[in-house]
Amino acid sequence: MKKGAPFGALFVPTTFFNRFFQKLLIEDRSMKRELVVGCAGAGKSTVAKELAEITGLPLIHPDRHYWLPGWEEPSRDPWRVIVESLSAQPEWIMDGTYSGTLQQRLARADTIIHLDYPTWCCLWRVILKKRPVA
Repeated sequence: MKKGAPFGALFVPTTFFNRFFQKLLIEDRSMKRELVVGCAGAGKSTVAKELAEITGLPLIHPDRHYWLPGWEEPSRDPWRVIVESLSAQPEWIMDGTYSGTLQQRLARADTIIHLDYPTWCCLWRVILKKRPVA
């Protein structure tokens, strides 16, 4: 089997995936705020990173802004202010679902990419995901 990128229920070669998004995202350039959502293990961060490389749009990983030192969660209101600031930028690709701020990000996004894979596939990816050793 050829190396490629998963796309829905199909296994599509990476070259097709890249050409498809290059056409949509580079030549068209009407998409400036892209939100990549899906369940844990769907590949949101991977797809967001690839899209950022293809389009040159800045990549925002909310996880990097969410967690406080010692893995403490921020209070709701300060987190909403941070998300508002991040999503107010003129161009971005953002990954993550964060249900508490999803409406904020959806309101600012001009493009939504929903990675809708079977639960078994996402769970398998979570189990196999490489984690940094502390």
